[in-house]
Amino acid sequence: MMLPVMVFSQEYSYRTLEFNLQDEAKLRSLTYKNLRVYPIKAKATFKEQTKNIVKYTSLKEALEKKKIRITEKEGKGEGAEVNTLYAQNTSSDTLFLMAGEVIQGGKQDRVIGEDVVIPPNKDKVKLPVFCVEHGRWSTAGRSTGNNFNGYFAVSGLSVRKAVEVDKNQSKVWEKVADGNKKNKVNTSTGTYTALASASDYQKIEQEYFSTLQPKLAEEKDIIGVIIASGDKVIGCEIFATEQLFRKSFDNLLRSYIHEAVTNGKPVTISSATVKAYMDHLLLDQRDQEARIKSKGKVFVSEGKKLHIATYE
Repeated sequence: MMLPVMVFSQEYSYRTLEFNLQDEAKLRSLTYKNLRVYPIKAKATFKEQTKNIVKYTSLKEALEKKKIRITEKEGKGEGAEVNTLYAQNTSSDTLFLMAGEVIQGGKQDRVIGEDVVIPPNKDKVKLPVFCVEHGRWSTAGRSTGNNFNGYFAVSGLSVRKAVEVDKNQSKVWEKVADGNKKNKVNTSTGTYTALASASDYQKIEQEYFSTLQPKLAEEKDIIGVIIASGDKVIGCEIFATEQLFRKSFDNLLRSYIHEAVTNGKPVTISSATVKAYMDHLLLDQRDQEARIKSKGKVFVSEGKKLHIATYE
């Protein structure tokens, strides 16, 4: 008997994607201290496959423009929960919330637990989250009360892996605490967002960002990146469209920088190592999702693979 095959609107493979491992000058320009970023680009075939995918509004933009309302899970007869919030799209946009994004407010700062698409003018939906502020469970002193109005950043890769792969609250707290300790961040509540007040870390982060971001902004047809530190690939990120990638990328770059500064080493990786890593992801479409699942995720919405991410 023939088994049904899920048909997606686009294919993440060497047939549809490209990345250049031969241009040494380009690779040097996309390298700074402990971090190298390899652009992944869409070929014409991929762009044709994804031309009808809608444009998305990012969580950061939605919060800034008040197109989303996020609150503690606290209504009639319910108490707040660490791992659940409510989200309501109050706009005519389609919103894309990405796992690893850190929001501020409520009883504790939280990190989004999984990729979510919220259609226009949608009623409240449950939003899976993890806590990134171990030492607070109160709205005291917070003008936002039970609401989350502040967008911080995309958390570092170690935290994102604890969120998406381990799905473990204790592991999330452990990785937040480890990052704060290594970066000499002082925080009375153990929050990831205390990085904003750590002047030494902010200076280093800005050095990385100002070196790499302009180079990547110049790249055409970019829909993803391979991230390397030391002699290994530490992650990979691919989106369905260039619009979705660019909406997310400045904040994602800060995620990669956090990992490079916290746990990274000077870049020595070989092109052969990068190629072998990508072969594992792109050569065989049939079991791509199963192979990625142990180290990341394939996020599918309405038959579209919107986001692939892997963490090492």
